[in-house]
Amino acid sequence: MAKHSIDRETYSDSGNWNIAQQYAYNMILKPLMLINEYKTIATFGTSDLINEFEVPEEVKTVAKISAIKRMHNTMEDVVSGCKFALKKDDVEFMEKIGVALKQIEPDLVTISKSVQKTNATGSSQHIVIIELNFNKVFNMLKRLHEAMLHPMNRAELIFRASDRSDFSTWKADIKRSVVEQG
Repeated sequence: MAKHSIDRETYSDSGNWNIAQQYAYNMILKPLMLINEYKTIATFGTSDLINEFEVPEEVKTVAKISAIKRMHNTMEDVVSGCKFALKKDDVEFMEKIGVALKQIEPDLVTISKSVQKTNATGSSQHIVIIELNFNKVFNMLKRLHEAMLHPMNRAELIFRASDRSDFSTWKADIKRSVVEQG
């Protein structure tokens, strides 16, 4: 057996790089975190509390619209990126989520419109959110996002079974670290 000076988790005995961890991070974990950030931006217009008070309303409006579109796109990426690791029934369920996402696509153009605003200094174009359509699309995306997490978790793409079932050990470790650290 060959000895390697490289971390055993990223390099196998055969000399092949183990890319599963990087793939899971880049194709599943990172996009899931981005989806949560896009939900925050779609709700508030920024992901930062302080910016919520400093960023002009027009910029927040454009950010909300962009966040919905990015959320949709990222969810499609996650669906296609995780199907290979799911059980057969869950693959079929995830494919239904993919179909639902495709059906939402035409509605993305209905969430906003450009309007002409005129004042004493002239006129300009502004983008406004069509609240009814925006909320409909946003709520559908949030429901689909929640639904897609369950099969991914069953396939241990989010939490490993040992992470979920070993709660008492985890709790004891936390207590021990608090006692040891004072």
